[in-house]
Amino acid sequence: LAPRGVTMMTGVYVHPTAIVDIARVGAGTRIWAFAHVLAGATIGSNCNIGDHGFVEGGAVIGNNVTLKNHVCVWEGITIEDDACVGPHVAFTNDRYPRSPRMPIVRSRYEGKREWLVPTTVEKCCTIGASATIVAAVPDRRRRGRSPGVRSASAAPSAPSVFGAGPPNVGAMKR
Repeated sequence: LAPRGVTMMTGVYVHPTAIVDIARVGAGTRIWAFAHVLAGATIGSNCNIGDHGFVEGGAVIGNNVTLKNHVCVWEGITIEDDACVGPHVAFTNDRYPRSPRMPIVRSRYEGKREWLVPTTVEKCCTIGASATIVAAVPDRRRRGRSPGVRSASAAPSAPSVFGAGPPNVGAMKR
């Protein structure tokens, strides 16, 4: 598959199997095999989008961000500069997701205001492999997460936290 929109991206490497719709992508960014970036996404400079990654329109990725393989970033998700998102991390953008095709909930999805919950991953944050970042759970600063953890729960600034319902076990090095 030939990448689309490449002419608008100076100094960007796009793997031949990646799909890049018209999106804003900064210089020095690398988009690897089978990744898909939709129109309306913004990706900063010097980023790395791993194999099979997906960035939806309306998602914002800062500068110097690494998204490891199989990371999906949905509309309403902002990842600030210098963050590292481990492999298979899942983000959510709807606190009560349902299929919009179900007649009983269809009206909820007629406007984004009814369901879209923005989430920001703050500058220099690290999110470990296979974490699920649940929409509207506050305070994601510099969290190191163990595989399988469901969310980055609120904790003091810059702790290292591991497991479900973790205690603070110390500060991460910048």
